[in-house]
Amino acid sequence: MGKHVVIIRCNPQNNRFLSMHSSYEAPLEPAVQNCAQTLSNLLSIGYKLKQAVAISHDDIQYILVKT
Repeated sequence: MGKHVVIIRCNPQNNRFLSMHSSYEAPLEPAVQNCAQTLSNLLSIGYKLKQAVAISHDDIQYILVKT
């Protein structure tokens, strides 16, 4: 079994979920408009935060990995 990767983009100014992209067949929880809740849902099913990158002052990209 390989690794699954999920990339989430959020606006940290208002905690808004912007987008989510994932590897094929990655197990996912449904995204919600609240970014913290979306991240929490993925962490609760075994994803680990690999990296967080500030794209701009209102866009952060989170990379999560699950083995």
